[in-house]
Formats: sequence, C-alpha cells, structure tokens
Amino acid sequence: MLCPARIGPPQTMIQTHHRRCRAFTLIELLTVISIIAILAVAVAVNAGPFLKNAQMIQGLNNMKQIGTGLLNYAASHDGELPTAGVLHPVLGGGSGANDANAWYNEGLKMAGTKGLNELQNASQFYVKGNPLFVPGATYKSKTDVLFAISMNSLLRKDSNGPLPDSSVRLANFQALSRTILLQESGLAGEPTLPGQSAADYNGGSEGSPQNLVARYKRPTSSSTDILRDAPVNILFADGHAESMRARDVVTGSSSAYFPQIGDAAQGKVCWTLDPETQP
Repeated sequence: MLCPARIGPPQTMIQTHHRRCRAFTLIELLTVISIIAILAVAVAVNAGPFLKNAQMIQGLNNMKQIGTGLLNYAASHDGELPTAGVLHPVLGGGSGANDANAWYNEGLKMAGTKGLNELQNASQFYVKGNPLFVPGATYKSKTDVLFAISMNSLLRKDSNGPLPDSSVRLANFQALSRTILLQESGLAGEPTLPGQSAADYNGGSEGSPQNLVARYKRPTSSSTDILRDAPVNILFADGHAESMRARDVVTGSSSAYFPQIGDAAQGKVCWTLDPETQP
C-alpha cells in the first residue's frame, strides 16, 4: 500500500528556519545596549567642542550683521553712529524701546531685520532671525529682553554714557579697526572672567570690560591662565568681527589696558575714540 505523501517542508528546512529566527539572548541584548551607550557618550563628548565652535561662529555672524546695519546708518547720517539707548529697554512701547537713535533699533533695521521697537513681546526676541539672540548664551529666563550682545558703553552718547553732548562719528575714531563697537556680554549664571563681578552679568545693553564674557569655553579649572585664554567675541568699528583671547582684550583684573594699544601696551584693542584716553 502506498504511504500518504508528506505535506510540508522537509525536516532540514524546518531546522534551518528555526535557526534563522532564533531570538537574541538577554546577554546579547545587554551587550548591544552597552555598546550603543558607550558610543553615544563618546559622540556627545567629542561633539561638545564642535557645537561650541559653531555657536561662536554664529555669534560672530550675528555681530557682523548688526555691524553692517550700524555702518549703513552712519553712511546715511554723515558718519554718525546710532549710539543712544537705555540699559534695560522695555518692549511694547516701554522705556527706551522706541528711541529712534538707539543702536538696538536703527542698527537692526538698517541690517534688514526688525528693531527692538518693532517687537511686541519677548518671545519675538528669542528667535533665530534676531541677531541680538545668541544661541550660545545661557538665558535663565526669556520673559524679559536680555542682551548677550551689547554696545561699548564708552562710546555711548546718552545719559548712561560718557559722551552726552557729542556725536560719535566714524571720522573721530583714532584706531577704527581696533576700537570695540560691540561685544558679547555675560548673562546670569555664566562663568565670569578674573576680576569681574557676577552682578555685572545683568543682560543690559551696555558693554564694558566688566561684563565681557568668554562663553565658548567652559572652564575645566579655576586657573586664571586658562580663563584668560578663553575666546571672546568682538565687533570693531570698521565692521569686522574677531574671536580673541580674553587676555588680549582686558587685563587680569578685567579692566581696559592703558596705554590701550601700541608698543608698550599688552592689549590689542581700544575702548575709546582716542587710544591715548584713559578708559
């Protein structure tokens, strides 16, 4: 009598199929997860410096954009820069925000973006398209406007600056390419340079040696030399921007060098219209 035909795959195929579908063991899964975790940590550690470098470049680009607006304004106003403004302007028609000659209004408008007086609330300030918003800055709060880029207070001509009765014109700069026009300034919680006070990292619109910040290199120790070698972003009055070592911009006590620039000076920048003026 004939045997009934076997229906289904041969036994060898079933065994092969079972071998191919074998699940991972718990040890194998844990090993894979551990490898992925190690790789993730390695990527995060190595990506940190690249991220900081990208943020530093973005900060310089933001400064250049504002600088272009300031110089465009000067070109149409007999060389005069818009250096007015208040320390803490309030949006929505508040104090200082509507000053037509404020650098944070005219400088931005002439650069093709909105001035502070065109913003209704702080949420419109903290956007990528606003050159005053610095991605690398540590904003503890975004309910009020905080300046991570500010104008050199020694060039201000309003009641907060040393030049209340005179215009700040490009022709008056004795060292145009080395005089600080804008700087990146510290915000609350960011590491201060030697000689600075955390109280000066207040998010105001006026920049000085006391709130100049080196935010693109987190200190790994409290060594003064390490801190003073950290980079700071500067825009000069001729419109070019540089990332410089803090020690080339301020002294070890975070004051301006004097003489400011020259053979006898240790600094490479000027804070006033005349390098021979005591800052």
